[in-house]
Amino acid sequence: MLAGVLGIAYIVQVVATWIDFWGLVGGLAAPPLRPAFAGLGYGNPSAVMTVSILLTLPAVAHLGFGSRRRAAASTALVLLAIFCTIASGSRAGWLAVALTTVVTAVAWLLSGEHRDTVRRALQERGARIAIAGVGIAALVVAALFLPGALARFGAGGEAVRLGFFQRPAAHHRRLRVLCFQRDGWKCVYCGTEGNRLTLDHVVPKSRGGESVWENVVTSCAPCNLRKGNRLPHEVSMELHKKPRAPAPVLFIRLAAPKIPDGWQPYLTGLSTA
Repeated sequence: MLAGVLGIAYIVQVVATWIDFWGLVGGLAAPPLRPAFAGLGYGNPSAVMTVSILLTLPAVAHLGFGSRRRAAASTALVLLAIFCTIASGSRAGWLAVALTTVVTAVAWLLSGEHRDTVRRALQERGARIAIAGVGIAALVVAALFLPGALARFGAGGEAVRLGFFQRPAAHHRRLRVLCFQRDGWKCVYCGTEGNRLTLDHVVPKSRGGESVWENVVTSCAPCNLRKGNRLPHEVSMELHKKPRAPAPVLFIRLAAPKIPDGWQPYLTGLSTA
């Protein structure tokens, strides 16, 4: 089913990013949520969460819990959707899911028949064991993801976004390319190339940083993830190249990838920019 395929694909992408993170910190640690702004082909983790929930609800309604096989399949789909919801780091999504769950539960329990069903279920030994299991699982999940959730609530969200300035998408992409070209298509923190390059605010916007050339640098996804919503020195990171406004020749190169021969005498810095 599409819900299962989406959930598994997102798990693979997120866990791969977490492995990079654990390699950077030198061991297992509470993983960050919304890692490297991973969003499959949707471009946004929140979109993954939304699509996962929209695909899971009709799938579970169709499968139901009438047999052990159907119950196992439905439970697996729900768990995948829960993982997508948590790992997406979408604060608005978390709030929406929490409100929807509370309102639905209250509306369902308004019926006396439903309340009687709950009372009878709680008297069964199997139901009590299941509730205890869910409680233990919830504690484990909280221990793993609570640090990341707290970081998400305190973050501005800019550390892993792939651009800056509120402009049309085409212009947005050009600005990213200019920044990458200015920094030589290398991470300014570790110097690696081609490792899922992103943009990073040296001073996070939530801490007063501005979206200007002098504060936006090229960063690989692992370094971006490691730095998060902090200053470089707070995580023992160092800028190997001071950010500055791109040379004018880079704007010309972006606008006209093929430079006419007649322009060359006036663009002496083109080959080294």
